[in-house]
Amino acid sequence: MGSEPGLTDLPVITIQHDFPEVISDIKNEVCLAEDIWISCYRSSSSSSNTTENRRSVHGKVRVSSNVLDHPQQTQHNLNDLISLEGRDGVECRWADDASFSQLALIVTCEPLSIPPTTVSFPSQTLDRIQPNGIECMDVAGEWLVTGGKNGQVRVDRWTTQPADTLHDELLCWIGKGHVSDLTSCQFVGFLH
Repeated sequence: MGSEPGLTDLPVITIQHDFPEVISDIKNEVCLAEDIWISCYRSSSSSSNTTENRRSVHGKVRVSSNVLDHPQQTQHNLNDLISLEGRDGVECRWADDASFSQLALIVTCEPLSIPPTTVSFPSQTLDRIQPNGIECMDVAGEWLVTGGKNGQVRVDRWTTQPADTLHDELLCWIGKGHVSDLTSCQFVGFLH
């Protein structure tokens, strides 16, 4: 597979940049299905054994909700709630450890002899503020409000001092009052 002994040519796999937003839309029932694109590439030296010396494949994946198939389902397992169906030379499935907060796919492209390859997506978290990820935020003066997954809202005071030198209970307020992910938060009638 490698161009030189001991070296392995790695495939390049690119996935539609807003794939995480597509998953969020389907999870929140904004839409029930959508197509995304996946492109796979091989260098010219590693493509010599592939059909017709192809160096790229541009396929589609149908991302769809399984809610209609399992309306009473209470699990939040990504694989059970959202299905993936590849076409045009690209196949994919959820990685075993994939979750809504850490998306990961296994992509395969037989026309380019690309074996099952894990593709992980970055996720930004501020572990001390919202360990499961920030969905929305607002700033008012020296205060920051964030809405996280699972309905958690948190109000923090911005400070220039290291967080470990301050008492957390004096700097933040954490509340939970929403049933699902928060998509918007705002300071209204803020008291100083």
